Amino acid sequence: MLDQNDLNKEMTQLGISRYNSLVESAREQEQTGRTRAGQKLIRELLPNFAAAISGLSFQRKTKNQRWISDIKSYDPKKTAFLVLKTALDTFPQKRCTFTSMSYAVGKVI
Repeated sequence: MLDQNDLNKEMTQLGISRYNSLVESAREQEQTGRTRAGQKLIRELLPNFAAAISGLSFQRKTKNQRWISDIKSYDPKKTAFLVLKTALDTFPQKRCTFTSMSYAVGKVI
């Protein structure tokens, strides 16, 4: 028969393995933003990130400025959420580069 300490250790190991399997499953399905850790990151980063997006000022003129007017017309909080979630989903991929993450964010927005 198990004593309380052995039972506690066994339950802790079961919880850890369940958590790890959920995180691994989310990584395989490219949905890391849906894990508890991903949701916590989004909740904590979203207000500051949305404020940073709404505070952006584009003073330098470029040839193609369509994206600037598009970004300004979107709700900063929704844009911040989409960027954070897409970044969390894209980041764990084996070949995650800045370019691939930027492309994924642009595709979602």
